[in-house]
Amino acid sequence: MMKRTVLLLGLLAAATMTVHAGPQEEVEKALREGLPEVALVKLEAMRPADEAGVRWVALKRAEALLRRGDAEGALRALPGEAPPALRIGIARARKDWEGVLTLTAQVDTEAAPILLARVEALARLGRRPEAIALLERSGDEPALRLCLSEQWLDAGEAARAKEVLETISAQKTEEAALKGWRRVLEARILLAEGRAAAALERLAGMGEGEAELAPELRLGALFATAEAHRQLGDPAKAASLLERFLWDHREAAEIGQVFERLDAVYASDEGVSYAALDQMARRRSRLRAGYAVYYRARAFLRSQRGDRALRLLAPFAETYPGHPILARALLLRGQLQAEGGETAAALETLEEAMRAAGDERQRGEIEMATATAQYQAGEFVLAATLFEAAGARDPSLRAEATFRAALCWLHQGNRERFEADFRLLHEAADPRAEGLLLEEARLLASRGDPGTADRLRRFLLLFPRSPLRPQANFLLAEWELTTGQPDTAAHYLEAANPAGEKPALPGEATDALAIFVADAREGRDDEKIVERCRRYLREHPEGARRLEVRMKLGEVFFRQGDFAGAQNEFETVARESPGTPLAEGALYLAGQAATRSMSAKGTERALALFEEVARSGGGLRFQARLAQAALKNQSGQPGEAILLYDAVLEAAPPKEIRFAALAGKARSRAEQGGKEALEAALDLYRKLATEAAETAEAGTAGEETLWRSQALYQSGRTLEALERPEEALAAYYDVLESGREQPQEYFWYYKAGFEAGRLCETLRNWEGAIAIYRKMAALEGPRREEAHARMAQLRLEHFIWE
Repeated sequence: MMKRTVLLLGLLAAATMTVHAGPQEEVEKALREGLPEVALVKLEAMRPADEAGVRWVALKRAEALLRRGDAEGALRALPGEAPPALRIGIARARKDWEGVLTLTAQVDTEAAPILLARVEALARLGRRPEAIALLERSGDEPALRLCLSEQWLDAGEAARAKEVLETISAQKTEEAALKGWRRVLEARILLAEGRAAAALERLAGMGEGEAELAPELRLGALFATAEAHRQLGDPAKAASLLERFLWDHREAAEIGQVFERLDAVYASDEGVSYAALDQMARRRSRLRAGYAVYYRARAFLRSQRGDRALRLLAPFAETYPGHPILARALLLRGQLQAEGGETAAALETLEEAMRAAGDERQRGEIEMATATAQYQAGEFVLAATLFEAAGARDPSLRAEATFRAALCWLHQGNRERFEADFRLLHEAADPRAEGLLLEEARLLASRGDPGTADRLRRFLLLFPRSPLRPQANFLLAEWELTTGQPDTAAHYLEAANPAGEKPALPGEATDALAIFVADAREGRDDEKIVERCRRYLREHPEGARRLEVRMKLGEVFFRQGDFAGAQNEFETVARESPGTPLAEGALYLAGQAATRSMSAKGTERALALFEEVARSGGGLRFQARLAQAALKNQSGQPGEAILLYDAVLEAAPPKEIRFAALAGKARSRAEQGGKEALEAALDLYRKLATEAAETAEAGTAGEETLWRSQALYQSGRTLEALERPEEALAAYYDVLESGREQPQEYFWYYKAGFEAGRLCETLRNWEGAIAIYRKMAALEGPRREEAHARMAQLRLEHFIWE
């Protein structure tokens, strides 16, 4: 607001002015001529003899300090009783907007300066509609109408601003300050209409005699001129104008606003030079240098160089104590420390920032940053409390603080507090409520919570026109796929990006999910899935899920018997994600694909891939060794296979790996042939059977029963090779007995049972064979009828009836 400062200071001068001669008149003259420093020197020399004189000196000292830009000093110097205008001026300078509202409400006057101060406070507190309403019913005084036009402009309503401005006759704004204010508003309206060249013409000459311009009017003209050059495609010119002002007014109170506008120009031009900032940071003016350092740090942040920004801000408090931007510099430093995981240092810095803060809005922002740091550290209850305190401190932060507090309660697991905050936002029609409910669904999905789908459907029900609906449908599609409902997933995926409409979600995400949905559906078409994968990789070469898509493509190739294609995809994934669990799994699968090639070259490559997995030290290292050993066996090298199995056993692997290594080593020993090797294999199978049985007895029966059954079956086979049929029959029989207790384990049960029956028939023990087949026929299972048929046949052939 261009005119409010001049009007307000004029009012307070009138309120405190008394006609005196001598030193008092000199003080008044210095203040009128804009020399508060001179007034302060003269006041320091005065020794008033009465109470009225003491009060007058105190009031003038406060006024002089305020005019010099030292609002805190003015507040300290203020006597107990002071004119409301002076108190309002101090509150405004301190950006205590709540205080300005309180003080202006206590003044029984409709004077323009008081109204303008109240309007500014309302606008600063985010209550611009109230400010506009106040101005619209406050009469036709030119300053008030100009202010109304400005408020509409600041609200983004250039057409309304123009309408108001056109109702003010030019004759009523002939006074220099009002005329300048009007010209700046007209230029801003032209800028809003995209007529930058016309705006420059309207501003031409306003810089001449600039010493006569009020500071805010001078700034308005400067900012409008810079914006015009920026719109005309010359950000360098805009930056140059602002930089020149800073060079020429290094101690001006308003340079903070100029630096902020300059930073916005820098942000709009990637090729901008920061040489001027660097030079200002090295010059003597501590006021200007402090601003330059802070905004240089902001520039480093924009170029993704947070480390440089942090180093630049580290000594700020020591170098620029009491600087107007100290609190903001400490706030930024604390935020950077928190982002870097330095929570303790961040909290210490933010506490220092709170002590340096000059107004409630700034304190609220610092409290928000402190709460964010606690949130990142997992201190959800403390963070929620701080967010709520920040919202109570500054009404303009309340909605965002409620949103963040709700997130804290969500992660804390406090559903009641989360729902309460959600309702507050939802009832206020705040769009953050939509994001909150969607975030809850995301969190539940990440935890595998069964309530995920209900939450997402609740979102779709509550927010039928939300722009976030495509995301909700996409999340539902992912959830339904995860829970084994690919057809339902396909439905929600179609709803996320309806055919024939402009895609609401990135094609990369939906294209990837479509691949996995198509792969999971019944009657899948592998050729179409391959085409989808190839199209995804072609259209999204840097897509976030490209490695998953390659893995799926490799899986489909493997399924189709294209082992070379599968191997290529798996190896590509491994090379593009080195050192990750995904790379380990991809290498292992590449080895499996190479194994299926049934060629010497393929076996050699498979051994090399498994070796790479084994040496990586990851979770598949033992499986890789087992796979190498199996290949050695297939290649007729049981001795080398045994060495690999021994290496696994010596590493004290998990029991399942140990059981597999024992079984593999036994098989390798049997492959070597000869009585000694077969006896060694038998010992290993018996050892495996014993260990598996002991594990099962310890209360973890499951896979252990399968290992015991396999070991007993293989013991029987080995005993037959050693020509010990009775012992082999006993081993097979043990599998049958354990199978009666574990009827779900059919594979080894039937293998052992039919081998036992065959062996009885070889020994011409027809009754025993019939008993074996009867045992299998009595159990519900896939080969029950086969056992029953064999039993019936033996009875017929050998006339055995019970």
